[in-house]
Amino acid sequence: MSYMIFNNKSSTDVDLGIVSITRVDIELLPETKDMLLSIPGRNGAYDFGSTYEPRKITVTFMVKQKLQSYVTAIAAWLSTTTVKTLSFSDNPSKVYMARPTGAVIPTSMGSLLIYDVTFIVPSEV
Repeated sequence: MSYMIFNNKSSTDVDLGIVSITRVDIELLPETKDMLLSIPGRNGAYDFGSTYEPRKITVTFMVKQKLQSYVTAIAAWLSTTTVKTLSFSDNPSKVYMARPTGAVIPTSMGSLLIYDVTFIVPSEV
């Protein structure tokens, strides 16, 4: 994975200090929400099909130094309460409407900070 673009900003932007994206996990298919109706005293259930839960994408990237300016820039880049465009350089024509979900807590590895960011894609057309 070379780079990603989220919220109209590339992960290659020098203000972010990102050295590399080390991992991208995109669910092949999101979890299903099965619509079943169980009747007491009857074996099995009636099947009314299923729908998909929102897709999740987890991105792991490394930041070269523990500088507060990088931490602040990454927080500003990821800070949004609404979906924004998310794409990856290995498939630039595929664009997700996503937003970060959950906590983003960097972990240290020497002079590097490792970030695991999970994005949620609420709906896909």
